[in-house]
Amino acid sequence: MKGITVTALCPGPTESNFATAARVDASNKLLKDRKLPSSHKVARYGYKSMMQGKPLVIEGTANRFLAFLVRFVPRNLMTFISAKVLEWK
Repeated sequence: MKGITVTALCPGPTESNFATAARVDASNKLLKDRKLPSSHKVARYGYKSMMQGKPLVIEGTANRFLAFLVRFVPRNLMTFISAKVLEWK
């Protein structure tokens, strides 16, 4: 079939009620002192990217950089870093 595309949108942390519903405290290192994009902004970015036929889009420069960096960091180090970032008080 022609004319069909699939786009995976990877939004990263987004300003929404998700953190509250997931009972994630605002002091979490992943969220603390960050200006998060609105869900509207992320959706608009995803829609624009989908209309351009992009297969994978990651919203935010820092998110794109981290997704790229994972390829070059040893898995055990990445696991350690992830645990530290997701650590609660």
